[in-house]
Amino acid sequence: MNNKKEDTKLLNIKVGDVAATSFVTLYCHAIESQSKNPILNDPKAVEITHELNKILSKSRNKLEKNLAEGKMDKQLVVHVAIRAKQYDKYVGKFIESSPEGVVVNIGCGLDSRFLRVDNGKVIFYNLDLPEVTEIWLKKPLKRIVNYKMQHRGHLSKDATNT
Repeated sequence: MNNKKEDTKLLNIKVGDVAATSFVTLYCHAIESQSKNPILNDPKAVEITHELNKILSKSRNKLEKNLAEGKMDKQLVVHVAIRAKQYDKYVGKFIESSPEGVVVNIGCGLDSRFLRVDNGKVIFYNLDLPEVTEIWLKKPLKRIVNYKMQHRGHLSKDATNT
């Protein structure tokens, strides 16, 4: 990869290099979900990656092309899936003890944990970079409040989906 900053145009949103790293986790979830004996079941990740493949396959960025072609290190895929499964368990235990609680997912990326653990009552606050939040707003999810990280740590509320 050269020193020139490469941006991806995604759903008419310009996505910078830092935000694009959220694609790696998303693709790990999707790849593992489609494996023979998946550690993690994340159909939303599969759905989103199928859509992203149309865009990333045209990218000049090597990582993005590899993601679109499903070229991921198997150990990384398994590690990310195990980590996601463990965090789902932590959130699930919290929801058991506080069924109408509030969960704050900081640096959520394109994670769909909400869909994996939702009890129909919990409220999720997703916090991430503006361009990542904009991607979620293209695919709104119920009871998720998206915040974008502004400079110097200030937050800005994008939308409440109820």
